[in-house]
Amino acid sequence: MKKITILLIVCLLLISCKEKKVEFVESKVIKGFFVVKNLPKEDSLLQNQLVDFVVKNPKIPNDSSIHFYSDNSDTRYFLDQLPDPGGFSSHELEDIEDYNIAKLFFIKCKNDSSKFIGELYYKGLHTKGSRYIKIDTIVNKCN
Repeated sequence: MKKITILLIVCLLLISCKEKKVEFVESKVIKGFFVVKNLPKEDSLLQNQLVDFVVKNPKIPNDSSIHFYSDNSDTRYFLDQLPDPGGFSSHELEDIEDYNIAKLFFIKCKNDSSKFIGELYYKGLHTKGSRYIKIDTIVNKCN
């Protein structure tokens, strides 16, 4: 009986310790707004996940910016609701700026204005404020 109990406890620990897959959820009402669920604990892993998502996602438009936010109740509000500026319970994008972990900007190429490049700026998981670093030019590099 003791062996079965110990085996069950070990199995439960192994299952609960398994890290969930990072998930990108796009807002239904705000263009270029994504909530990132199941964030990895390390910045380098998240950077790789962001780059992979952008490169492998053909539906990302080349004419806008994209903002990635960490998952919480404040950011989830904007997945299906527009900002609400007034009243007792206002919800504005400025209120969740500390949860913005990365931004992707599309810029027209100087040589050919019909092409765009995508530049990814990363703030990180544990950084408050507005300090972003450019980590990569990842989409349609200009010649």
